[in-house]
Amino acid sequence: MKIRNSPTAGTGRGRDGLRQEVRENRQGVSPHDREQEDGVDTQPDQGRMKLRTIVQAITIRGATPEDIFEVFTDSRKHSQLIGARVKTSRKAGAAFSAFDGFVTGRNLKIVPNRLLVQSWRGSVWKKQDLDSVLILHFSNVNGGTLIQMVHAGLPPAFEERWNELYWQPLTLRFAKRSP
Repeated sequence: MKIRNSPTAGTGRGRDGLRQEVRENRQGVSPHDREQEDGVDTQPDQGRMKLRTIVQAITIRGATPEDIFEVFTDSRKHSQLIGARVKTSRKAGAAFSAFDGFVTGRNLKIVPNRLLVQSWRGSVWKKQDLDSVLILHFSNVNGGTLIQMVHAGLPPAFEERWNELYWQPLTLRFAKRSP
């Protein structure tokens, strides 16, 4: 499994502190199978809420873009992957919910087997917080699928757990197909 992660502005912890925190949070993932760079927080003006953007890329060996798209857009498969109730759709404009309703949103744009763009709103969002935007792009690479992810406009209360909740389970799910 190879992960590249790069958020978009200073976190206040410094690069070395952030790298150490990332290392501590990624236990159980083989170092030779991952590559992770710093994340970025953005704060355009003083006095405004600090929003974060997460940018990650991971290759899932043994999976096709169709396989990965199916997992994200099929309620049963998505629920099995994350171990929580999910209601999703393959239609642009359709509402979805995940994690037993703790995350809700809409499909903003769908290109079957290639692109999924969603608005996200978590239960930890404050009333005045805007929805975040999730972009997942799937492309065929030698022996698997490259997932490129951008999750933008995240409020400070959002806890980033993509590796734990999605990338590791996807890697395990398709590992038996990998050469």
